Amino acid sequence: MVYAYIIISIASLRVNFQNKNAIFVLEICIENWEAGIYYFCKMQQSYVYILKCSDNSYYTGVTSKLEQRMFQHNTAFYPDCYTASRRPLLLVFYAEFTDINLAIDTEKQIKKWSRAKKEALINGDYDALPNLAKKKFK
Repeated sequence: MVYAYIIISIASLRVNFQNKNAIFVLEICIENWEAGIYYFCKMQQSYVYILKCSDNSYYTGVTSKLEQRMFQHNTAFYPDCYTASRRPLLLVFYAEFTDINLAIDTEKQIKKWSRAKKEALINGDYDALPNLAKKKFK
């Protein structure tokens, strides 16, 4: 995971990376902007993910720590969770986001999708997604 640290002022833009291998900044967040005041933002990634359960159902979730969340699912850390009784689980899809609000909105959208549309996403068949969204009216 890459965390980018951004220091911003009106006069200059200076980017410092915690990880020297980081080569780009995906997003800059600024809470307030006042002359001469520096702001510090830590970029944190969020993930929308889809799990295939042992009963062949799909579970869609959102998290900022994908590996930790997978461990929680696979160990039934939350015993009343949908996936606790449907183990073993297989991570079949995930997408990275730098905006948690966009990740949450995407998770809600995918949860409403049909099984066929989720499978098209999982299989990378992006051209099929618009057609799977269309309803047939009589």
